[in-house]
Amino acid sequence: MLNALLIDVDTPAVNFLNKVITQDCNGMQVHGISRSILDAKKTIIQDTPDVVFLPTKMPRMSGYDFMDQYRNLGFKTVLLADNDKEIKKAIRASAFDYLTKPLEYDEIIGVVKRLEVDKRCQCTVSLKIKLPGRYSTYYIKAADILFFK
Repeated sequence: MLNALLIDVDTPAVNFLNKVITQDCNGMQVHGISRSILDAKKTIIQDTPDVVFLPTKMPRMSGYDFMDQYRNLGFKTVLLADNDKEIKKAIRASAFDYLTKPLEYDEIIGVVKRLEVDKRCQCTVSLKIKLPGRYSTYYIKAADILFFK
């Protein structure tokens, strides 16, 4: 099961997102709701979620800056965008996916399904390749190989 952290100052949006995930998404549970970046940081440090839903614009820090700061913790990010310009930035920032405001039920369900598929794929593709070296043997994850000649 995926654990999600929801971040947004827009109370109706985060409440709707929480309701959809809680009631209609069996493969995901809401791990926490944060109304500010500071609260979110505390939650992430205590227990890293699998996915973070956050807006592109927040007081003190943008969603893009947040992604850059916590990229190494390994959670997926779904950005909540207000317009097309922000969607392009979300794609360039390597967000897993995005949702547009006002949030729509079908879009939320679609994003959650893609997250579930991604998690299943990561679990089943843990293939390692054995490479003999001169003095030892190396094991490399197949997913880490970019080019082989």
